[in-house]
Amino acid sequence: MKSDPPLIYGINEKVIKKHILEKFIPSCKDNETEVYLKKYCLETESFVRSTMASALRKVMSRTDTNAYVGRGQMFVFSSEQLEQLLIKAIGKDKMNTYLKNGKLLDIGAGDGTVTENYKKFVKHITATEVSTYMVGRLKENSSIDKVVETGTLDTFDVNNKFNVISCLNVLDRCDYPSKLLKDIRARLDIENGGLLIVALVLPWCPFVENGTKQDVPSEDLNMDGGRCKSRNSFEEAVNTIIDNVFLPHGYNVKAWTRLPYICAGDTYQRYYVLTDAFFVLECCDPIVEN
Repeated sequence: MKSDPPLIYGINEKVIKKHILEKFIPSCKDNETEVYLKKYCLETESFVRSTMASALRKVMSRTDTNAYVGRGQMFVFSSEQLEQLLIKAIGKDKMNTYLKNGKLLDIGAGDGTVTENYKKFVKHITATEVSTYMVGRLKENSSIDKVVETGTLDTFDVNNKFNVISCLNVLDRCDYPSKLLKDIRARLDIENGGLLIVALVLPWCPFVENGTKQDVPSEDLNMDGGRCKSRNSFEEAVNTIIDNVFLPHGYNVKAWTRLPYICAGDTYQRYYVLTDAFFVLECCDPIVEN
């Protein structure tokens, strides 16, 4: 069995632009992270389940396989980490009033394990998922009020606004990320300060699941200067996603942090880790730097 990978929270502040560094909130390994690791990652996966998953991966996507065999539980953020970001972004009073009675839409919610952490902050949760097998898991989750099987927001009425929209590790895995950002903006309660929460693995390395294949997205974002294939750093990618993507699409970063994106492991390793940038954004007039 391989040794456990490190959980990294720190950043190289010298690389981050000043206006972006001002919004950074340091995070650390907390109690909820420990609970997740003990619950899902204490031991390696059983041989039987691993063998079944390997066989299914020959005919199914990784997402469908994980849902079918009940593996791959994710950990993106703890409620404590999110609370600190929300306090920085909008203040405790607005968090306890505007959000507490509000509606949240979680795009690409997976099995709902991560979505559950939002229940403390909002009244009503709607979750979307494109995987039929994951939809079945979501419908069993009592924290989620409504589940919609879809890969787009086209079926959501633009007049039905959400106080918060969550997009965790979806932008780099969808076919039309720019369209998704525009569709989200059209469904946010902009007038009252609705929030977009985004997590994504950086540096930028997008692909789209297509059955057993990983395809290049039909639409790319302007991430030159923050791409994995160009060997850009995490910090360079943070600068790029904010200045080249979020601001031109009309989103201003209110708070952000670096978090390990943890996935329960298999027979070879107890858990796997990618590097997430986690943002709380508010709508603004689109800004394009010259």
